[in-house]
Formats: sequence, structure tokens, C-alpha cells
Amino acid sequence: MPYSRRFELAIDNLKGSDWERFERLASAFLCTEFPSLRTTASPSGDRGRDAELYSISPTVWFQYSVRKDWRAKITETLSSIAKNGSGVLVLIFVTNQPIGAAGDAARADFSSRGLHLDIRDRNWFVDRVHLSTSTERAAEELIHAIADPLLEERGITRRDGLSLDKRESNAALVYLEMQAHDLATAKGLTKICFDAVVKAALRGSDSEHRISRNDVYAGIQQLLSAHPPDVLRQHIDSAIIRLTKRAIRHYQVDDTFCLTYEYAEDIKESAADVELLRRSFISEIASKVDLTGLPITIRDAIVDIVIEIVETYLSELGEEFATAVAAQHALPVKEDRIQSIAIQLLKINTKIQCLSG
Repeated sequence: MPYSRRFELAIDNLKGSDWERFERLASAFLCTEFPSLRTTASPSGDRGRDAELYSISPTVWFQYSVRKDWRAKITETLSSIAKNGSGVLVLIFVTNQPIGAAGDAARADFSSRGLHLDIRDRNWFVDRVHLSTSTERAAEELIHAIADPLLEERGITRRDGLSLDKRESNAALVYLEMQAHDLATAKGLTKICFDAVVKAALRGSDSEHRISRNDVYAGIQQLLSAHPPDVLRQHIDSAIIRLTKRAIRHYQVDDTFCLTYEYAEDIKESAADVELLRRSFISEIASKVDLTGLPITIRDAIVDIVIEIVETYLSELGEEFATAVAAQHALPVKEDRIQSIAIQLLKINTKIQCLSG
């Protein structure tokens, strides 16, 4: 089954305390290629390596690392090899960080010393998730431990009402995005929106946790309170008929519903995709703002404020923003309005007050 986006999200969210979990993942992905691999990592130290390929005269060392400063880790490992690695010719550096061509300088440094550096980064894992049963099983274990709880925490895959707070807005984005991707349909906007909102009302449901028709009515009525209940019920019933079997399951005996397992998994993938886009957006903001030399807490606070300014600006544009997105047109930037919003938010933002104080 496809779950590469959740897997990527899980890898991206690994922390230093997850070193043992990452070691198990790396070993599962490497064992087919290196069947004699044995892990040697421990929290107290491992003489510069986290695993080695056992042989009479070891020439290949493996290192698993979840450190964000991967360049420093590789440099430290090179120094450790110089001290402790007699006979070592190859280091396979396995990391959850995205490195790609950025690792060329480190490879050249190893090569200048007669050594070979082979970097297996985040993309290496994502590209090989379906390589074997063992890689799929290891990926699923990481997804269930890291990604799924994160998505539930953000309120996208867990059912806790349909009031449109910030978390519910994220959930709405996921469901509307999935509905918009259904290119095989020629539905009008009303049908698309009601299909999406019915699915959203059923999120978190399964065959053992079903939701009654009346509860679906009530949840959507709470969300769309300006609409007459009778009209809403007609649209909801029509959407249920369209979605039954394809995305939702109807238990006629007690008139209850739940999402199909396949569709629930698709939702998690789309939710992971949105979360990864959000993180990419945050990284892009951080790269555009000169935060050099600032403590990490202050940097995070500034990034949060910039995001709040952008979200407020887009929210105020309302229909203009939605129309531009639907038509895939660029949205004109109103610099004076952005400046006004920024000034207003900076005056009331407690984070900025703490920073300036």
C-alpha cells in the first residue's frame, strides 16, 4: 500500500531520543544488501560508529545519525576513524536528514584521505520503502509510532468536532484537496464541497467506531450554521449516496457510517503531504529572514510571527484568495495591507513583547 508521505513525515520528525528506533529502521533497510551487518550502538558511545560490518578484517563501517548538523557528525566520524579505524576503507553514513548533493564536499574530504563515504539519506529510505517485506514492516512501525500520532495531534485524522478552529482548517484543507484531486468527476462546486465536508465529518471513524446519520447532520450543521437544516440534510444525504462504497461504508441496520479503510489511509497520506508542505514553508521563511546568530527560541518565535502575518493576510483576502487558488492564478501582493497587518500583530504579540523586553 502507498504510504511514502507518512513515512517521510515520520523520518523527518525523528529526534535524538529516537536513536534506537532509527537504528532498527536502518538495519532493516540495509540487511538485504549487507546480511552480516550487526548493530553495536549504545547511548554511552560507540567509538565513532553505530554499527559495523563484521568480518575478519572490518573495512566497512556504518553510522546511523539523526543529528540535524550532519556535516559536523561526519567530520567527527572522520576524526574517529583516523584514531580508531585501522583498516577501514568505507563509511556508510545513514541519516534521516535530506542531504543529496550537499554531501559532495564531505565525500571529497574522505576521498582525499583514501577513504570512501557513501551517504544514505532521507530520500534513500523513501525510495526503498517497498523494496521488501522487511522494509515495509519497518516503515509501518515508524509510521504508527511517529507520523500517525503527530497527525492526530494536529486534529486532521482524529474526530473531535467540526468547529473551524486552526486545526480544523488544516483538516478542511486536506479533505478539500483530496476532493479536488478527483479529476474523474465533473461535479459542480456544491457537490464537491459537500462530499468533502461529509468525509471530514466521518474522520476518525472505522467499522468499530461508526457515526450515526444524525451525528453527521449535527456536526455539519454546526460548521455551516447559516444554512437551513432541511437544505443541509438534502445535500448531505445526496453526498452520502455518492460516496457509499467508494469512500464510506453504510451500515443500514442502524443507519451508521464510517470511512473505508482504504480511504482513511489515503487521508493520512494527504494529511502527511500537507504537513510536509507546512514544514517546507516554514523552512523557506527561515531561509528568507536573516536569523544568523540568534538563539533558536528567538528564531522560532520570529518564524511563527511571520507565518501568523501571512495567514492573517490570506484570511482577510477571503474570496479573492480562494478564486486565485481555484484558477491557479498568482495572487496580487498588497504590500500596504501586509505592512498594516504586521504592525497590528507585532503590537499585540506576546512573543515579540518578551523578545523586546
